[in-house]
Order: sequence, then structure tokens, then C-alpha cells
Amino acid sequence: MYKINDWILIKDASLLRHIETNEEKRIGSHDFLVLLALCSDAGIVVSKETLLEKAWPGKIVSDSSITQAISNIRNLIGDNGKDQKWLKTIAKVGYKLESEIVEKIETNENTKNSQEAIEIKTEEKNQQTKQKTKPTIFKFVRTKWPYFSGSLIFMFSFYLLGDAPYFPFSKNEQQNDSVGLEKIYSDSKLKIYSDNDDFIKAISSSINSKIISAPESKSPKSIFLMLKKNSLSIVVIDKNESIHNKIILLENNETISDIEKITMKEVSRFVS
Repeated sequence: MYKINDWILIKDASLLRHIETNEEKRIGSHDFLVLLALCSDAGIVVSKETLLEKAWPGKIVSDSSITQAISNIRNLIGDNGKDQKWLKTIAKVGYKLESEIVEKIETNENTKNSQEAIEIKTEEKNQQTKQKTKPTIFKFVRTKWPYFSGSLIFMFSFYLLGDAPYFPFSKNEQQNDSVGLEKIYSDSKLKIYSDNDDFIKAISSSINSKIISAPESKSPKSIFLMLKKNSLSIVVIDKNESIHNKIILLENNETISDIEKITMKEVSRFVS
């Protein structure tokens, strides 16, 4: 655990807590991982590549994601891009958090033990539930697993992205990272979740044309898409019932045509 000035990083909750007032400041999961990486190497220049690996493992993101995270962190610790009192940009290399404001502190053992006890009890309860429902679940898994797991991966991906950096459309708009998972478009193979009608019309037409033109034996079993303000998730269950999941972070300046091309490029890999 680390303390920055008068703020303590609460790792399990991805927030900062003031040591005197107990005021809490919530922070996106990616921003928190960037801050954690900077704290662990305080006083040392941390490269952009290292921050990408630690904060967005396995994801394809641009440098602008790091830039936004750094800006959010500076606001949290009372710094800014002009002064750079504590969080400095090292041109073409990375970033450095001054060690004078960072202190590593010990974790409260009682709190830790209490949390572990809760986790053990929860696990025991889950195991009991699994024992009672094992026959039914086993039968379901054998027959429906590829489709169920594809949907599960799809929904879980966007649950995680709910904590991704938020880019408000206006200063008066209240921050809200969540998006309703109302099914907007659905047919036998394609399911699209989005509140953008233009995207739904364009991509459903393109994908269905691609699938229709391909033999049944060479087209995917199912395709799930979700478009949020700053991310696109694609889950494809291919002809062999293998599941492929990809999350693409957007920069909020792509046109519908750009997003359609990105989507079709990924989907086309499984129509052959």
C-alpha cells in the first residue's frame, strides 16, 4: 500500500482515502494501475510500454489512453500538466512520480485477516451451492457451453470496462460509466448492443451480407457486438465452436464508417 501526500491508495477498491478526513476519491481501474506502477517505481522514469503492460494487459490501446490517465492522476493529486510539480512527463520516454511525495506503508493485518475470513466463508457457501446444482449445471454445460460462455465473456468484458477512463460529453453531464445492456438488434447469429442506430444499421447489414455470401459450413456460429462511448467489444464463436474475444478502445473521434471497418476486419477473419 502507498501514501501520496495525504492520500492512501486503497488497492481493493481502486480509490484514494484522505488520512485525516477519510474523504474518498474514486479512480478508474486503468488509472489506478498506472498510479500504482508509478508509486512502485517512484523517483524512477517509467516507460510508456511498462505502463501499457501493467494497466492494460493484453489489450490494444493507443498512447492517448496513457495521456488521459496521467491527466486524471494529476488532477487527483493536485498537480497539472503545466507545472508538473510531482508527476513529470519525460519526453519520448515515459513518466516519473517524485519519490518525496510517495511513502510505502504497511497493510493493517487485522483488516487483511478479516477480509480473508469473509472470502473463505463466501467460498464455502459457493461450494455448497455448486454441490446442490452440479447435475443440472453439468448437463447444461455439455450442451450449451459455447454459446453461454461467449455471452458470459462478452458481458464480463464490459463489466470490467465500466471502470475504464470516462470522457464526458459535457461538463454538466454526471459521470456514469455504466451502460444498459438492452438488446437492440438480434437475429439467429448476430447480436448487437448499442444505442447508436447508425452503427446498428451499418454493421448488421455488412455482417449479414458477409455471412449470407459464405457457405454455412464456413461461417461463425454466433457474433456478439457491443459499442460504448469509448470501447468496442467483439465476441465470435467460430465454426468449430471456439470462442474469440477482443476489446478495442476507441478515441471518441472515429466515424461510424471507421468503426464498421474495424469490426468487419475482425469478423472477416472467422468467415472463411
